[in-house]
Amino acid sequence: MNSSNRGKFKVIAKNSIYLYVRLLLTVIVTLYLTKVVLDILGVEDFGVYNLVAGLATMLGFLSVSMTNSTQRFISYELGKGSNGDVSTVFSTSINIHIIFSVIIVVIMEFLGLWFIDYKLVIPLERLHLAEVVFHCCAATFLITMVTVPFNSILMAYEKMGVVALLSIIEIFIKLISVLTIIDVVHSEALISYAVLMFVAVFIVKIILIIYCLYNVKIKYRFRGSFSLFTEVLKFSGWNIFGSIAYLVMTQGVSVLLNVFFGPTVNAARAIALQVQSAILQIASSFQLAFNPQIVKSYSSNENSQVMQIALYGAKYSFFLMLFAGLPILFEAESILQLWLNEVPDYTVIFVKLMVINVLVNVLSETLITIVQATGRIKFYQIIVGSLLICNLPLSYIFLEYGASPESTLYVSILISVIALIVRLVILSKMINFDVRKFLSIVILRSALVVFIASFLLLYLHKVVELMEYKLLLLFTLNFFVLTATIFFIGISSKERTYLLSVLKKLRSYV
Repeated sequence: MNSSNRGKFKVIAKNSIYLYVRLLLTVIVTLYLTKVVLDILGVEDFGVYNLVAGLATMLGFLSVSMTNSTQRFISYELGKGSNGDVSTVFSTSINIHIIFSVIIVVIMEFLGLWFIDYKLVIPLERLHLAEVVFHCCAATFLITMVTVPFNSILMAYEKMGVVALLSIIEIFIKLISVLTIIDVVHSEALISYAVLMFVAVFIVKIILIIYCLYNVKIKYRFRGSFSLFTEVLKFSGWNIFGSIAYLVMTQGVSVLLNVFFGPTVNAARAIALQVQSAILQIASSFQLAFNPQIVKSYSSNENSQVMQIALYGAKYSFFLMLFAGLPILFEAESILQLWLNEVPDYTVIFVKLMVINVLVNVLSETLITIVQATGRIKFYQIIVGSLLICNLPLSYIFLEYGASPESTLYVSILISVIALIVRLVILSKMINFDVRKFLSIVILRSALVVFIASFLLLYLHKVVELMEYKLLLLFTLNFFVLTATIFFIGISSKERTYLLSVLKKLRSYV
């Protein structure tokens, strides 16, 4: 590894530390918050909130799409060095987001309320509350959408310490707010909770705007570049198609489950999604650190570096996911019972299948970033997006013929595997991506680690089954077994040598 690569990986490592501090705090608080909110609202209102919030933020895929698009263009300009024009990209992006925000809010208010009143299965006495919750969630979406360019600027400039701090502030404001309404509000807890979630987001976004305006060397100009406007809009449009496909695969299935089984199953799915979100942050925190480096390296025509970051990013993201994923797969029921006072039906199987799906999807994340870096996303989004959309009709067919709710997740896992294969094929044609290296370095080693670690943990699980503090023992054993398996099986001899040299340097500082 040359000095340039070492420098970039050091930046990735430093940013990863910031993001993992954020992860540790936000996951702990979020899981506790879910427990408290479930106790306050009850299973039915909790299901109603998550269903309506999901509907209100269905167009939130635009926020994700626009964030990815804006961050890609800003990172690409930064990769050009002195030849880049970041201010023009930033200004153009803000103009696009203002226009999109106005259009989306109008659509949400008309179509969203109609869908709640006439299509969703919500108890009549809770319908008015659901409408108010929808308005609060729509307002939350609006402020999030307008501030996307500011968040993208922080990501592109790799100011992950600030990103982490803002996330921590937001989650603690939410926690304090919820703990406050326990003793103050009882009859209208659902509305109070929705309002407080908006207030928390609003405060943090104002802080974000103030920080960017005063600390990032970039200026907003009302008049951007028209040619860049159309380019970003076109790029974002194809990203939006891909996000719509993902939306259909997730929220579309939630609506299907509501129609076939009612709000109780939505509550189970909502809890499982919270667990999925928590473990997904383990990988996404790492990926947020190296995604800008992939785009900048591609912009600088450093293709070998793009390949290296993508391969090791995918592999290490998967390994990090295993530290949380494997214990959940073995002891989901015990963990949920310890966490929640009341575990809705289907929650355990939902959690296990979602963990498997996340482990499959995390292998694709660096591939998606490379596609974004190239800017040639039309063909990719049409193929992969159409594949993801198939989740909804296939799930409907299974449910229509009497399948259980978890059948929708079996469909999702199958589609995720196929999508990974398709991404590899597309990249091999697009930029001569070395699929064999990906299979040997990422897939093969990941599969060996999973197989060997699972075999050992299955045996140890039987040994500690009847012991006191079983969960604590299992998590401890999981950590040591996975660490050893990854060290001796998951990484190469060169990686082991480099890792040992880093640890030796760290030890000398202690």
